[in-house]
Amino acid sequence: MKEKTLTTNLILILLSLVAVSMLLFDIGTLPLILAFVLMSMLVVRNLNDIKWKYILLIALCAVSCFCTLVLYQGTGVVLIFMTLLMACIAFNSISFSVNIRKYVSLITFIGILLVILTAKSISSTNGWLVVYDVNGNLINNNTLGVYTVAFCFNFLIWNDLRKGKKFKKLLYVAIYAISFVFAYITGCRSAMLVLLLYFVGYLLIRKPLSNRLFKAIITSVLFASLAFTVIYIGLYMIWPNAIVLGKSIFSGRQKIWLEVFEQIKISPLFGMGTEFASGGHESVHNMLLGIWKNVGFIPLIAIITVFVLKKRVNISRRQQMMLISMCVFMFFESFMMDERFLLLFAFLMMGTKEIPKIEKES
Repeated sequence: MKEKTLTTNLILILLSLVAVSMLLFDIGTLPLILAFVLMSMLVVRNLNDIKWKYILLIALCAVSCFCTLVLYQGTGVVLIFMTLLMACIAFNSISFSVNIRKYVSLITFIGILLVILTAKSISSTNGWLVVYDVNGNLINNNTLGVYTVAFCFNFLIWNDLRKGKKFKKLLYVAIYAISFVFAYITGCRSAMLVLLLYFVGYLLIRKPLSNRLFKAIITSVLFASLAFTVIYIGLYMIWPNAIVLGKSIFSGRQKIWLEVFEQIKISPLFGMGTEFASGGHESVHNMLLGIWKNVGFIPLIAIITVFVLKKRVNISRRQQMMLISMCVFMFFESFMMDERFLLLFAFLMMGTKEIPKIEKES
């Protein structure tokens, strides 16, 4: 089997695991273990394309995460983080082709299957969409928003890459409009903001950004997302009753973040080994703060460093705007530390590596 064919098949298998995790929420850590193993294989099979300093960074984070496991357990978050770290390094370093037909067919199949399986479980509460998974569990509106953005961006990339030019512009408008409406009826404000920023950025920025500038913007947004938690807490202490458009600007995240900072003080270097904030909250609601709390300071700095690498193949303007706008989710959600979102968005980073060429079947 050709090296690139193997890489492509590994990617498709990883994406299939995402589908399983999305459709069946309560299946334990098996998808995490399989995703970790497959991503490790992807890195090992392409070591020649990855700089040694990034291999050493993976090793350093592995040692740090091992200390987290020894001190606090937390196998799930360690597996998720290490898979995310390897995904960032691999999809920013490895040059490979992807069979567009297989990739898009799988994305389409997942989308149709999700619609079919949830169609009987869709209802409306106070005007917002309510959806249940196949096990009867309520799917959080923020989860629906993340899925909406992910599928929107994947299908926009597909429309770029497909051979036929017929109805291309019409499809762009239809994909974006449907996605925005769906994000609105789910009530996920962060998803609407991501889609709006993408649209405005794509209209205003007419040429692709240089790799150096692109890296600088992404890194700045990552640091800003972490600083935002401190500013948000400070604003709450100064102006707790702030109202904008008849609604409080404080959603309760300030209480979660205060609790999380208290936990970080206990173990800033190795984290606490869990994605659960005290008081029963299921998410830290900030990606970088969640990584710091879960696995510690070294992994936090590592993910900021490798999320986008400076020296990489030039990417399209559309793909740059997708990744920049997607970073808005990091302010409000720990979506990449959730097994159902992890690889879905890692594949967006893969899409931003370069516009893939169609790989011939072997």
